[in-house]
Amino acid sequence: MTDEGSYTCYVGTTQYRTEVKVLLRVRAPSSYALEYQKTNTDRRLKCYAFLTYSAPNISWVQGNVSIQETDREETRNGIFYSIRSDKDIINTTNTYYCHIHFHHEVWAAEWKMMPDHLCKEAGGYTVIPCEHDNDIANTDGFSVVWTLHRNAVTSVLASFNGTSHSHQPRVRINKTNFSLMLDRLTADDSGEYLCNISTPLYSKLTVSTLHVENSGNPLIIVIVVAAVILTVALLYYLKKKRKRGVIWTP
Repeated sequence: MTDEGSYTCYVGTTQYRTEVKVLLRVRAPSSYALEYQKTNTDRRLKCYAFLTYSAPNISWVQGNVSIQETDREETRNGIFYSIRSDKDIINTTNTYYCHIHFHHEVWAAEWKMMPDHLCKEAGGYTVIPCEHDNDIANTDGFSVVWTLHRNAVTSVLASFNGTSHSHQPRVRINKTNFSLMLDRLTADDSGEYLCNISTPLYSKLTVSTLHVENSGNPLIIVIVVAAVILTVALLYYLKKKRKRGVIWTP
């Protein structure tokens, strides 16, 4: 960054001379990110600006209203700044936005929770949608990452960057609409699923809630039904015997 400035090139002879000035601007290797954290009781968003040359301005919007950050942390590495701005999620029905203003650029991030919960039975199959812009796949440097938040633990399930696709067993990303396909469901699959779509200038985080219920054991159900039928039949038989004058003694 210290090489930034005005440079002069001079070429001359005894008869002619040329002097040209060139202005050199050096961009810092800046990067940005929005992180979602969930504990048993709280939800928080963390908006990051890494290695910026001069400190950027970070602002938050909830719905359509500007809001104040919950916390902030700033560090310096020589002439570079790294800033983290936190915001607690108070109302999950609202959409939260983080904007990082840096020189003439604006990086934006969006967090949203889907209102409808998915309820499935164990052993089944589900598709969890991911909201995104239609032209996202044509953007250079885009990526899709699916994570599961369960019992204050976050695990990465699958990722896709347009060419490379990595995933855990039973999990796949639909490369057309970026939805998450999950089969052979178990109760441990219950939790909050986060789809993070990112480009160099924008990120969108969408949270969906999945609840998986254990299905009843078919053998137990058959045994219970059979016992009920036998009991009803026995009571009917005893009732018929009493009408005929038969006395039952122990």
